[in-house]
Amino acid sequence: MAGYGTTELSCKSCGAPLRRESGATATTCPYCGTAHVTKLPADELSITVYEPDAVKGGKPAALKTIAIMMLIAGIYNLLNAVGWLVVGLCFVIVGVIFTITPALYCGIVGTSEIIYGAKLLAERPDIRTPPYGISVLGVTSLLFSSIVPAILETINLVLMSDTEVKEYLSSN
Repeated sequence: MAGYGTTELSCKSCGAPLRRESGATATTCPYCGTAHVTKLPADELSITVYEPDAVKGGKPAALKTIAIMMLIAGIYNLLNAVGWLVVGLCFVIVGVIFTITPALYCGIVGTSEIIYGAKLLAERPDIRTPPYGISVLGVTSLLFSSIVPAILETINLVLMSDTEVKEYLSSN
């Protein structure tokens, strides 16, 4: 039985008993660590359950978006590099001379985008700051007909300026 000024509830995750002091709007399960935020509408008490990772500051959604768009841009740039090589081979010597630069550039940028995108998707990325340089290179691949990566990396540059993304990466 609850004492004066307390309300007994049960944890929505593990079922353990919870105690909420009168006037308190939050409590944490002492067994599983799940945070519970209580709301007191006029007629009843309702509980909202938050997963522990979300409460402790899980990976920001913007960071996942950046990683996925970086992977897509990288794959597209690698395909673009192959396209440049095929065009160069079709026109033999003169074509190879004029297409080797865009092929190398798109290939290197695409590979870098894939590597950094995969690192950002990891549980705990080993990157301390947003990869602005990779995104800038992705934007400049527009010079070699890589329109989709340029658009995706421009969006990534905007998302990388989010303080939540910067704080998450610097805390790792």
